[in-house]
Amino acid sequence: MAPTASAWMTLHVAAPVAPPTMKADRNALFILLKNIVENAINATPSGGIVIVSLDDDSIRVSDEGPGIKPEYLPHLFDRFWRAPDSLHDGAGLGLAICREIANEHDWRLSLGPAATGTRFVVWF
Repeated sequence: MAPTASAWMTLHVAAPVAPPTMKADRNALFILLKNIVENAINATPSGGIVIVSLDDDSIRVSDEGPGIKPEYLPHLFDRFWRAPDSLHDGAGLGLAICREIANEHDWRLSLGPAATGTRFVVWF
């Protein structure tokens, strides 16, 4: 069954013609990006846009969701922590796993407000 038109959103990927070279475990990078992009998709309302952009030293994922409440920020990367008002299923491990992957690669994972919603950045 195809989703209704109201369930659609746009995923926009912006990358240079010649993307930068980075050393990474392919599977770990896939998991990190899958978790962050999936969270962005879940946070974005129908008809919204999720943007993934790549430049010489980072990958950025921005959503058009409601943003993250300031009181949730200290717990966001804790294992098994889920926002009390979360509308989606999960074990609360996705962002904790992302942080571990980033640490193992000597990358930095940060987040902040986007124009609307939230922006996660993986600095490599």
